[in-house]
Amino acid sequence: MHLGRFRVKRTLLCLISTILLLSLVKIYLDPADDIPPGDFKRHLVLGRYGVPAAVDTDLRESGNVTIKAVGLKMVDKNAGGRTSNDLSDEQHMEDKQDSPSSSPTPQAKEELFISDLRKRSNVLIQQCITLRNELEHVKAVQEPPEGLIVDEKHHLLYCVVPKAACSSWKEFFFKIGGFAKDKSLRNMKRKRVLTYFHKLPEEKRKQIYSGLYKFLFVRHPFLRLLSAYKDKMEPNGSYERLHANSDVSTLYFWRDRLGIDIIRTFHGEKTALRMKQNRNEYKMTFLEFVRYLVEYPEHLSTQDRHWKPMHQLCYPCDIKYEFIANFETIETDSEFIRRLVKAELPEKNKHATNSSNLDYAFSYYNTIPKHLKLRLYERYKYDFMLFGYNPKPFF
Repeated sequence: MHLGRFRVKRTLLCLISTILLLSLVKIYLDPADDIPPGDFKRHLVLGRYGVPAAVDTDLRESGNVTIKAVGLKMVDKNAGGRTSNDLSDEQHMEDKQDSPSSSPTPQAKEELFISDLRKRSNVLIQQCITLRNELEHVKAVQEPPEGLIVDEKHHLLYCVVPKAACSSWKEFFFKIGGFAKDKSLRNMKRKRVLTYFHKLPEEKRKQIYSGLYKFLFVRHPFLRLLSAYKDKMEPNGSYERLHANSDVSTLYFWRDRLGIDIIRTFHGEKTALRMKQNRNEYKMTFLEFVRYLVEYPEHLSTQDRHWKPMHQLCYPCDIKYEFIANFETIETDSEFIRRLVKAELPEKNKHATNSSNLDYAFSYYNTIPKHLKLRLYERYKYDFMLFGYNPKPFF
């Protein structure tokens, strides 16, 4: 008799525990900061984590939108999305690019786009749950990161990721903000022109957060790092070419801020002083740059935004982005944002590096010993895992 009662109690406790667990999962996957029901002021509405809430849209000149329910559901975390570990050795970054043998129809393109969004979303959801106790966290409204640009008029919030088309997207926000088209953001004080979410009063942030369409662009971590090196650190890199007519302190800003310190670390004070005095002798290799990042992580300069892990800039498990855009599919993904706000797309960066060419990128990474690559992967592993990128082609 007592044994029967004990079994009943145990069954009830198990049932209650299961209900509580399911409730917690639902809270995590169904946050309260979603777009309010019926809020269709924006031109295209996506479900959380980038999964479209509706596919069939009719964009009219008036800005109205007809939305049909097409039966798309929230991505199930057991649906089998790809992760960085699932990808085979033969798969390269071309996975993220469309390479059909014949031109697909508009409907087929849209279906491919929706399918890719599902994969990105599924990977992110799975990994956010798996890594929940390993990642740093922020409170999206109370303690937002510093790199969030907001445009209240167009209901947009964009997380800045350096070396993932961020200059073009800053220019985009500059233009839709109503500033003169004949002026460039480069010629103005950016901090004074663009509105950053963390600088708004907390009450204001609370008021507008749920109504903002939140997006970011991510990039393969190793290609992003190479782009940062070629821009900022490589002798006569794109930064120095861009500022060729600037004063010496601006022209050699990155050399003097970090490059000489790296030379000093690996070659001594005498060599560093000689290279600083004789600018033409300056030489700092990609291998030395990588060594410095992985061997001296405590140095403040190794945490610069240009090579800081993306998840530490944008906190994708805490800020519920509606759209995770990829640098590798930038034209398609940018067009999607353009349809949202009915504005011109940002121009391509004229000073972009060539680091997305795989053979070209491999020529740099082939100079890095495997043990250093493994340590470099450890530095960026959460970016690989959260955004579904594959490190294997670089090993």
